Amino acid sequence: MSLRPPEGRRFRRNGRGDPRHADALLLTMAGRLFDDLAGAPEDALWAGLEEAGLTAALAPEALGGAGLGLDDGLGVMRVAAVAGLAAPLAETMLAGWLLARGGLRLPAGPVAIAPAAVEDRFRIDVAGLAHGRAGRVARAGTAGHLAVLADGPDGRAVVALVAGAACTVLRREDGPAGMVIIEQVKPLALGAVPVWLDRGRWLLMLAIAEAQRAAGAGPAEMVSAAIAATEVLDRAVSAGDGPDGPALWRQAGAALCRCTRAAIDIPADPVPGNSRGRKET
Repeated sequence: MSLRPPEGRRFRRNGRGDPRHADALLLTMAGRLFDDLAGAPEDALWAGLEEAGLTAALAPEALGGAGLGLDDGLGVMRVAAVAGLAAPLAETMLAGWLLARGGLRLPAGPVAIAPAAVEDRFRIDVAGLAHGRAGRVARAGTAGHLAVLADGPDGRAVVALVAGAACTVLRREDGPAGMVIIEQVKPLALGAVPVWLDRGRWLLMLAIAEAQRAAGAGPAEMVSAAIAATEVLDRAVSAGDGPDGPALWRQAGAALCRCTRAAIDIPADPVPGNSRGRKET
């Protein structure tokens, strides 16, 4: 089963051109695929995802992907979370997006991503060798490759593709994530990313992607907030280094805050006497 649109038509966001919602046909097809793959062995599951074109869906067609926008791609991640998909699909899709920003192709197999937290730091030295560490990288011990956003020798951000075997991974006892340490590792590939993409914006993007996945099992308010945040994120990325970019990234940050409020059921505008809000004094 392929997730490419049927012959003669293109995916349209919910059939009405509404940019706030991922394409309904795409999400329906993804849901059916996940149902078909339920219970499959790990290798067969991953082969099915790759054959459907999902793992590289966020990469442009010129780099072997499907060219999906972030709104559609993150919508697929939400559907995968609802289905309980036991595969690092979201991480690999985001790796494909990041690598494509540097003109790099996504390799076959699961790919982990870093940095994943504010304290994570990576750099490329003047000899082209990678250094750094990340405290909690999902699927770090099982992914064949790691896509890393790092500071280049001149301070500008670059993306590096690093072999998983070249990384030191310290497994954590609280789940499938692990600490990744890279010291004097020669990347398999290296590419400069656009100037507008920095570590802070990358981490914001990861947080919104996680909000989408968490919304899959949450109430309608969480889903609506996550979809709205994803729509603003998609517009911010599309703006690139244009004049609207900074304002859109700020809006994306505010939208993520609304996702957090929806997740813990805090009213956006607390009213007097509300036990979950602030009372007037």
